[in-house]
Amino acid sequence: MDASLTEEQQALRDSVARLAADLAPPSTAQLPPAGAGESEWAQLAEMGLLGMRIPESAGGMPVSGVEVVLAAEELGKRLVPLPFIGPAIIASSLLAAGGASAEVLESLASGQRRLAPVLDPTLARFASRGEAGVAWEARGAEAGLVIERDSGRLLAVRPRADRLNGVDLTRELRVVEAAAEIIDIGDLGGALPPEAMERTLALALAAICGDLVGVMQAALDLSVAYVSTRVQFGVPVGTFQAVQHLAAEAQVSTEAARGLAWYAGWAVEELDAHAALLAARTAKAYCSEHAREVTETALQLHGGVAFTWEHMAHVLVRRALVGRQTLGDEHAQLDAIAALRSARSYSLSSQVGAGVR
Repeated sequence: MDASLTEEQQALRDSVARLAADLAPPSTAQLPPAGAGESEWAQLAEMGLLGMRIPESAGGMPVSGVEVVLAAEELGKRLVPLPFIGPAIIASSLLAAGGASAEVLESLASGQRRLAPVLDPTLARFASRGEAGVAWEARGAEAGLVIERDSGRLLAVRPRADRLNGVDLTRELRVVEAAAEIIDIGDLGGALPPEAMERTLALALAAICGDLVGVMQAALDLSVAYVSTRVQFGVPVGTFQAVQHLAAEAQVSTEAARGLAWYAGWAVEELDAHAALLAARTAKAYCSEHAREVTETALQLHGGVAFTWEHMAHVLVRRALVGRQTLGDEHAQLDAIAALRSARSYSLSSQVGAGVR
């Protein structure tokens, strides 16, 4: 298997990296950001990032899961405080799978409308209509999307206007009441096919992994730059073997996480839905565990200075912790993997047994 990027994928990665550098918060003093970020949002739309999972017939520029992961990684690396995975990847994929009208999809691809997926209060799963939840990546969002349990279709609900005082300063979360008002924003389609739900979940997990990889790389780069210039006992602290070991271990974890995230993105289209979800959960389990470890290692490499909330390394830890929790941390993923493998084994053994009889 050739794991290298194509010329087109590398070009996209470079373009998103340049845009992310322009949109990055200059300091922690600008976090959390004020307003909806309309002008910055328009730049995402202009680059086509908002239509990555919308058909061309509805104004989108559909790409594979690998490109989604690459874009998420570059935006996460720069801590861009704009919603991307929530509205542009998860909401768009769900609506496209459910057969939403072209008008609704076009408004998402053009950036005229932002919709945030609603997760349960622990952020571990999608929320259903009638239960309290959290609109995830809700900056500037007109509505949140919940799934109606009986019909399996999407509904748009109104989240509360105030921002939840969450851990992550770069992502906006808003409370959705159990009895939140349903909003008519157009035809959102019908019941979501089970296979499409599995693929959307796999893509969402892969994209979050991409974001976590970006955060890990940023924490590592920030730390290496610091220990290369911080002098103690007349030499840079980066010359001490104990410091080098910490940085080397963080590098190994980051590269392994990147490989798993890219594979999970590739699997979304190339494998069957069951295998794609298994790959995504495996990647999320590893990235969740190691993103926390790498960003906490960055705090240690900075010494006491990075434990303050004003330091960018601290912001990276906070983004990693929320990413780790979103759609399940490593423990939740390992439990889900065990369930997936058990179900597959039971299904195969049943088929073999039926054949023998």
